[in-house]
Amino acid sequence: MVRIFIVILMLVESVSFLLSQNSCDEYESVFGTPEEFPVFCEKESNSDLDELLQFIAENINYPSTAKNDSVEGRVAVKFWIDTDGSTSEHRVIKSVRKDLDEEALRVARLIKFDKPAMSGGIPQGMCFTVPISFVLSRSK
Repeated sequence: MVRIFIVILMLVESVSFLLSQNSCDEYESVFGTPEEFPVFCEKESNSDLDELLQFIAENINYPSTAKNDSVEGRVAVKFWIDTDGSTSEHRVIKSVRKDLDEEALRVARLIKFDKPAMSGGIPQGMCFTVPISFVLSRSK
């Protein structure tokens, strides 16, 4: 009877540990780096990173509460890129302040990649971290 209780307790602890893991963390430790990284925009005019940063800049709305308090900073958002290029599991890994964090998450949730990460010609999911900067314009 005691052995059965101990086995059940160990199973419960194992399941709760696994459920507490973020799939990004699990994925990185198991699969590593893909051969080809995801492509945000397949345009040939700018670099892919420039296109992503431009998308963020066009969609960001500086929270008025942060503007009024003259708060600036960089929020880092980590998320999962699925095999179809969609994103999920967004979370702030470097916070500045709640209003800025929420806006960074809102914009990160809008991001969709045109092409997912690839390994051996097969689409694969991967984690991605994007820094979103909040900078007030300087008057001269």
